[in-house]
Amino acid sequence: LSHSLPVLDGKCGFIVGGSARAIGLLCGKPDELGIVRFSYDRLCEIIEEYSFIDREKADYLISAMPDRYQLVIPAASAYRAVFDLMNVKDITVAIGGIKEGYMSHLISNGTIK
Repeated sequence: LSHSLPVLDGKCGFIVGGSARAIGLLCGKPDELGIVRFSYDRLCEIIEEYSFIDREKADYLISAMPDRYQLVIPAASAYRAVFDLMNVKDITVAIGGIKEGYMSHLISNGTIK
């Protein structure tokens, strides 16, 4: 698997989809464009924090993401494994969708104005 993935050497990785949105909301707050940016280390902290949960954390997950609460930590662990292989240090999630996230990235790095 590691031979078929590009190594990004500390660059930003983008994740999309329902589980990605749930992970993003656990890791940070969306900006004015609906984008959540967080570090690989923050992703690891969330996995550790929610690996063994009490009733309060379970209730939070169920209320915050009723359609994803069972999947968010396994999905975060899967993303972490991929990001380990690709050497990703920062992660971006577009809460609204992939095109919004990609456009926001292009605007923020000055590629488009």
